[in-house]
Amino acid sequence: SFFFLMLALLFLMPYLSRNVGVSTREWQQNEYSEAVYRHFHDGDESYKTMQPYATKGQLADILVVSVCKYFGFDNVFRIKHRLSALFGCMLIFVLGMFCARIISWRCAFFCSLFLFCSPRFLGYTLGNFNDTLFALAFFFTLIQIWRFCNNFPIVKWKRLLAIFMGMLVATTTSLSGFSLIFFFSFFSILYFLVKNPIRKIFTRQYLASLLTLIMIIGSTALAVLLLNIILSPGFSLSDLRNGDNSLQMFVATSQQLPQFFDGNMISSEDVPANYVIRSIFITTPFVVILGLLLSVVFFRTIMKEFSLFTVFVLLFTFFY
Repeated sequence: SFFFLMLALLFLMPYLSRNVGVSTREWQQNEYSEAVYRHFHDGDESYKTMQPYATKGQLADILVVSVCKYFGFDNVFRIKHRLSALFGCMLIFVLGMFCARIISWRCAFFCSLFLFCSPRFLGYTLGNFNDTLFALAFFFTLIQIWRFCNNFPIVKWKRLLAIFMGMLVATTTSLSGFSLIFFFSFFSILYFLVKNPIRKIFTRQYLASLLTLIMIIGSTALAVLLLNIILSPGFSLSDLRNGDNSLQMFVATSQQLPQFFDGNMISSEDVPANYVIRSIFITTPFVVILGLLLSVVFFRTIMKEFSLFTVFVLLFTFFY
């Protein structure tokens, strides 16, 4: 039933995306992609003067725009939305297969069905090419990291290749993808320390395995970083420095976003005190909180079914 559902979504989601509108953010990303295309086609340097946030990543968006320009396709957004829907279907498939691996095929079916029925998830996947691709690469890589940890010290090169490709796609789509390097390092080393008794720390086998793990993590991170420098226009090492300053800039910057409340469009700076309380019961956050509360209620049952490491990875990633 899971595979029949995925086959149906493979055709249904691109069909639903045919009349999706274009957001302001998509227009801005498309303008930047066109500026990069003009740079390589005509030597135009205007992309370097565009807003900084637009120059970080979105390599796939640049490639799609470049291919459309080269072959003369007029409606770039229609093609992006079709691809976004396909990536959304792939994301549902990846998460469904993960549920099938750790729980059951029935769980995979209902997880996929509920994701498709979620208005927010469906809306994003049908008309947000960059974010959908990033989500697909991000969750795919996290799952591959989890499988890598469970297999270590047996190292499968196809698993490392999957982690590397997932990181590369995520980081070239958004700078947030670099958090995957942290997850790879943290989860792998933590799993190694938990599974190997600390009393063997000075033995040759222990040190050799730990050194191998550190070399794998370091070489993967270095390769991803170098390819970002080569492939991503506008990317520089300074983007990875002073991360705290960057976060402070986002916090200190006023974001005047339009919000629909009580039948009127209001600014995010003018929302009433009860806005969050009222909204949380009619939107996705309520579902997330309900799921978290249920997981606490059935925590003992969950611990019997899953390993402590799996539970920790899921909870840590969620709260992070």
